Amino acid sequence: MLTNLEIAEAFDSTSKRHEVIVSFDYAFTANFTQPSVYFCTVQFLGKQAGRSYSGMGRGPAPCQFTEDKGSVSFRWATPLDGDNRDRRIIEDLLLPVQYFVAVHQKVGKNQSNIIAYSQTFQSTK
Repeated sequence: MLTNLEIAEAFDSTSKRHEVIVSFDYAFTANFTQPSVYFCTVQFLGKQAGRSYSGMGRGPAPCQFTEDKGSVSFRWATPLDGDNRDRRIIEDLLLPVQYFVAVHQKVGKNQSNIIAYSQTFQSTK
């Protein structure tokens, strides 16, 4: 489902901006009749097995799918970003910071299932 994945990180020490820059190609193999139910995130691993955080605030996901196949590119603020810092999340992050790209399918209000994901990457910044 995810191919040609490219990941980079950007950190600006002056503004305290820390972002993951993501691009990939995708193709849904299942019946893609409702594009509004699919979106992707960058998930950051927590210390507790099975726990991850998106680092995303409120609002629409910057990565949404409108076709059954194509390419997406986006920038994702990490939990270490100066604008997003939540002390509870930072204290629970697995160090060094590790993350993966996840594709979700909405299953209810504020609920989704991860239906595809990338390998895990380790922060270099």
